[in-house]
Amino acid sequence: AVVTGCVDGKVRTFDLRKGRLHADDLGAPVTSVHVSRDGNVAAASCLDGSARLLEVATGTQLNLYTGHAHEKYALESCFAHNDAYLCSGSEDGRVLVWRLVEATVAAELKGHDRAACSVDWHPNRACVLVGSHDGTASCWEAT
Repeated sequence: AVVTGCVDGKVRTFDLRKGRLHADDLGAPVTSVHVSRDGNVAAASCLDGSARLLEVATGTQLNLYTGHAHEKYALESCFAHNDAYLCSGSEDGRVLVWRLVEATVAAELKGHDRAACSVDWHPNRACVLVGSHDGTASCWEAT
């Protein structure tokens, strides 16, 4: 399946094998969609200050993650290398890391003066790379 997000607030899942399109209206512009390694769930970052965990097959919202500032910029969310955590940038320069199942904050990373817009987890290690609108990048490693 191919999963996309759009500023119209919809997450669209294209099932290429069956030739089907499924659209879910999240009610807020979507700035990023990231699919888990196993392909079963997707994280959608929305301009209402939330990230949402969606089941790819049905579009059902499984969890909601809040606490970060996300109202103006296109920010990304991504899954950890083991799919146990979700992280997202924030417009205030922080990066939040949530426990995927519990939707509780596991870590708050502070280190940027402007929006932390791009985040990506290392594929094999417990570290996240962050790009910011302040012109810097950082790598945060779990200890």
